[in-house]
Amino acid sequence: MRLALEAAGFVLQEAADAEQGLKLARSSTPDCILLDYGLPDAEGLEVLESLRQQGGTLPCAVVMLTGPEPRMLQPQR
Repeated sequence: MRLALEAAGFVLQEAADAEQGLKLARSSTPDCILLDYGLPDAEGLEVLESLRQQGGTLPCAVVMLTGPEPRMLQPQR
C-alpha cells in the first residue's frame, strides 16, 4: 500500500504502534489516517476512540483496515 500511495504522489508518515500513531496525529495535521484494526499495543478501535476524545470530532478522515488475518468485525458508529 505504501508504494502505491507514494507512487501516486502522497506524502506518508508511518507509526509502528498505537502510541506512536497517536503522538503523530496530535503533532501534525494529517488529511487522512489509515488505521489498522490490530496494532501491536492496542486495538484500532481504541485508537479511534482516543482520536475522538481529542476534541469531540476527528481531526480528519480515518480509514480502518486490517492485514491478511481474517476477522469478523461489528459495524461501529
